[in-house]
Amino acid sequence: MYAVDIPRTVEDVTPEWLTEALQQKGTIRDTAVESFDSTELPGGAVGTIHRLGMRYSSSQSQGPESVIIKLPSDDEAWRAFINRTGAYERETRFYAELVSSFNAQTTSVYHADMDLTAGDHVLLLEDLQHLSAGDHILGLGEQEAGAAIRYLSALHSSWWNDRRLDSMPWLKRPGEATTYERMARSYAKGLECALERLSDWLPSGIEDIARRFVQAVPSLFQAVGGSPLTLTHGDFKLGNLFFSYDDKTVEVTAIDWQEVGAYRGATDVAYFMCWSLNTEERRRIENRLLEEYHAALLTGGVPDYSYADFILDYRRGFFRNLLVLIAANGNMSDGVFESSLTPGLQALCSRMQTLIDWDCGELIPD
Repeated sequence: MYAVDIPRTVEDVTPEWLTEALQQKGTIRDTAVESFDSTELPGGAVGTIHRLGMRYSSSQSQGPESVIIKLPSDDEAWRAFINRTGAYERETRFYAELVSSFNAQTTSVYHADMDLTAGDHVLLLEDLQHLSAGDHILGLGEQEAGAAIRYLSALHSSWWNDRRLDSMPWLKRPGEATTYERMARSYAKGLECALERLSDWLPSGIEDIARRFVQAVPSLFQAVGGSPLTLTHGDFKLGNLFFSYDDKTVEVTAIDWQEVGAYRGATDVAYFMCWSLNTEERRRIENRLLEEYHAALLTGGVPDYSYADFILDYRRGFFRNLLVLIAANGNMSDGVFESSLTPGLQALCSRMQTLIDWDCGELIPD
């Protein structure tokens, strides 16, 4: 996309590279990056994330005080696996090609580039440390959860069956055979390893559902990947959301668009509700939030989508949570898995209770 070389790791980043990258879109003009500090941030299981503290040659520089740089994983095997899923490419294309016409709040992009042949990708993004982030273990409160649901309803209604989706073949499309067949292979390959690693944290009944789901991956993902389609975030959970507050409202900014796709919006809602709320809070506010989401779709111009159809799609959507949990944790090398272990992973596992609460096993064909 650009003439600037792509750093393979953060050690390859230099002041000269940052200067040229930031000058490409006019982020800086009459100055240069003189030096920078690098701090690795948590949460980079798929790749690496660093905050770069910037120092410029001119004290009058209007350049950002800090930026976020996202790069693929340092682990070559894991890097190759993620490249095969298309995740790095999707996020790079989202920021390079789609975000300029995007109608929902996300982080600003200073530089996005990739080399598909080499499997190299890089993003320089706005640092959102001035905004508030939630706590993985505690989960979101009712006010923040309501703001997130409003974000999704606005995103989904504005892209509902939009023809622009057809012009973006790089979006994740679980209804296409090449996608759901790849997901089925990845899920089956990682299943037993993931269950061995996570079984102590999973609610009773999930292992049985997980094993039965192996043969149902294609049929269920064909269902969620069929019309009505909309633009979906794909990884809309607490760790990828930032919040700003004023006297009356809460606003959401969503990051991490590696799973951006075209499929049924209820899948985003299920993903969010499962992994962003602790079980007790979810059970308390879930039905009201679901009703608000569906009502907002209709207000936003979505036709012919009944609440019953939405709830069926919502229940189907929980299987994507299961697939992501199993495929990711079952296909990681031991080193990557150990480095990604956090109390937050235990919380995510416990919240798979959603599949039990909504009797999702009943949706798996015999």
